[in-house]
Amino acid sequence: VHVRWLLHHLPHPERVIARLVSALRPGGWLLLEEVDFFPVLTSTSQLYINFMVALTGTIVAASGRDCFWARALPGLVAEQGLAEVGGEADIPVLQGGAPLAAFFQLSGEQMRDKVIASGALGAEDWNAAMALLEDPKFWAFAGAGIAVWGRRPHSGVRSQESGVSLLPPAP
Repeated sequence: VHVRWLLHHLPHPERVIARLVSALRPGGWLLLEEVDFFPVLTSTSQLYINFMVALTGTIVAASGRDCFWARALPGLVAEQGLAEVGGEADIPVLQGGAPLAAFFQLSGEQMRDKVIASGALGAEDWNAAMALLEDPKFWAFAGAGIAVWGRRPHSGVRSQESGVSLLPPAP
């Protein structure tokens, strides 16, 4: 089972993770990939931080979630009784004017009216942030990609949801 950049849009990802684990066959693998924007908070530009927090917050507002939670994924997966749980993170470096910055500009243009209407960022700061993302002298971290995996053990495991043994029937 592989889920990529979906859970942060859902109101109760821990419940979804439990259901995904229950869908695994014995020996099956779970791979969860999510984004966590905590590296954005290290920027030297408060304007960039405010823009990214407003943008990501507006994108996931309908679910009541945020984009600053995936660092909890290793612990959530480890609590599921899986074997060989592991994880890693990748933090992209953003340069103004480069493709990653353009991605956030395009995302921002789509969400501009909603962000400004929410009061999360004013129009003047919005425009300044869009210009910052065009400036090749600007460097910052983008959201971290968090990957976590685990394998359902082959034997002696009972489904957490149903209590039914996942072992094949005896001959």
